[in-house]
Amino acid sequence: MEDHEYLNDLEVAEIQKFNENFAMVDAVKKVMLAVINERGVVRKGKKAKPIFNGALLLATQSLGSKVISNEELGADIRAYTHACFLLEDGFKEIAKIKIKKEEGTPTENPAI
Repeated sequence: MEDHEYLNDLEVAEIQKFNENFAMVDAVKKVMLAVINERGVVRKGKKAKPIFNGALLLATQSLGSKVISNEELGADIRAYTHACFLLEDGFKEIAKIKIKKEEGTPTENPAI
């Protein structure tokens, strides 16, 4: 995916601006990962809501009308974990996106 051929020039330029704003990259990453990392975590002064934990949410599927096996639950948790890694890989891909300078086009005036 190195070429990012699925992006147009404007999208590449906007992603490059995003990448140059380290605080924004970190903030967006925190928001996206908070859903995974923070749900169901008990915090001082906050009401505990453990059922919002992603893995526990998957496990509750067995408590309702849809009964799933331990094997299915394990596969779901594995898929959930894999999705977390894919999200991180997506951020790594975003970090690689830069505007390509055309070859042969001088970036500076050699006469100056």
